[in-house]
Amino acid sequence: MTTHYCFTLLHGFMGFSDDLIPLVEAYKLPIQAMQIPGHELPISPNMNLKKLTKDLKELTHQSWRKQILVGYSMGGRIAIELYPLIKDQVAGMVLIGAHPGFQDSEEQVLRLSIDQKIATKLMKEDFAEFLDEWYNALLFKGIKEAPAYSQLIRKKLEHDPLKLAQALLAFSSSQQKYHEDLWKNLEVPVLYISGTEDSKYHKVGDQLQEVSSYVKHHSIGTCSHAPHVQNLSLVQASIASWLSANFDLLPS
Repeated sequence: MTTHYCFTLLHGFMGFSDDLIPLVEAYKLPIQAMQIPGHELPISPNMNLKKLTKDLKELTHQSWRKQILVGYSMGGRIAIELYPLIKDQVAGMVLIGAHPGFQDSEEQVLRLSIDQKIATKLMKEDFAEFLDEWYNALLFKGIKEAPAYSQLIRKKLEHDPLKLAQALLAFSSSQQKYHEDLWKNLEVPVLYISGTEDSKYHKVGDQLQEVSSYVKHHSIGTCSHAPHVQNLSLVQASIASWLSANFDLLPS
């Protein structure tokens, strides 16, 4: 029965809890749109990725329904870390441009250094100028031409950049190691979505699909690291096809 499912949404860095709702709202299923500390919620000084996933575990345990985790970028990374903690409650995962963790400790050190520099910029620079530079990166190729871009920026400017800097360091991907056993022993279907212009995460999707037959990688044409912003309808269609094939779920 479809009532046995719910969606648990985990937004990306500098995002909001309602960012991913348009991806799944057509299914009329319960939605848990999580708030990642440092965004809409304050963030405690001792917060880190491990503590966050423990907190989320407690929140998700309040639901008896099987959860379909949907995470974008930072939120996708959090979903990957959360999955082993609530494995029995998870029916599947939709991951959009999510890093699965580092295999090399030197890469983790480098990532932390990069995140520390970004956090310093957030704390010192004008926030509007920071966002303009952020979306000039090759990772977000073409996003400034998207019709939704101006609205995206207006919304992000509501954030406190100091809290965002804290969140970036608290949940840095430098804390995540690649858990090969997780992917090799995967027991639920996973839809990994990337943009064709996002070479880094397109490669990640291909690699995960090779490791596990449970992973389906779908790449969205002419999009970069935020395909759901650049072409919402194609991402919705990708998710709809996957939900129908794996859970017999159809939009209401």
